[in-house]
Amino acid sequence: MTNLTASGPAAGSLSPATKVNALAMVVAIAAIIWQIAAGVDYPTVPPGPIILGVAVAVVLLVRAPWARIVGIVVPLFLLVGGTIATIADDENALRHAGDTWPFVATVLQFAAVVVALVAGVVAFRERPR
Repeated sequence: MTNLTASGPAAGSLSPATKVNALAMVVAIAAIIWQIAAGVDYPTVPPGPIILGVAVAVVLLVRAPWARIVGIVVPLFLLVGGTIATIADDENALRHAGDTWPFVATVLQFAAVVVALVAGVVAFRERPR
């Protein structure tokens, strides 16, 4: 059985890029919740916060080498999906800048996901954990 977590002095040390990666994903979760509160149409159980929450947990808690890849794949997936949704959906909040709160929340989500993606790449390129 593989030990997924480390123990000892290095267990609590995360790189700044890893911390930014996780924090940006948490901001994206908050932005999605803000969108829902502002009236943006989401499924009854929105997958974004769930996927991001699991990704944050993996990035922060799992010390296996593959865990850092999650901090890249999840933001990239959401960025591509969000871009496709913006193009395909006429009701997307980014197409209606006049609806202030949904627009701002959506822009915040996109910005957070971009920051998470960049920080995830930087964290991946850093020394192994």
